[in-house]
Amino acid sequence: MAKRSLGVRYVCSNCGAISTTWTGRCRVCGEWNTLQEQVDVSTATAGASGTKLKIEPVAKAATAKTNRLATKMNDVDDVLGGG
Repeated sequence: MAKRSLGVRYVCSNCGAISTTWTGRCRVCGEWNTLQEQVDVSTATAGASGTKLKIEPVAKAATAKTNRLATKMNDVDDVLGGG
């Protein structure tokens, strides 16, 4: 199976020029180290499969009862709130 790459592009923070590869120097304005990596959302999610996650309030998730798994390391269990 072929490796599917995300739509990554590099945008110059100085002039806004877009490049498909990072070169260290903007080809348009000539400034060094101004290319910032960005993921092109339209191509990154074009072939995505699966279902969307449901949105629920944080308060509801915080009050949900979940079974905790103890790590048998007391300090770690204390940090994790019981496991």
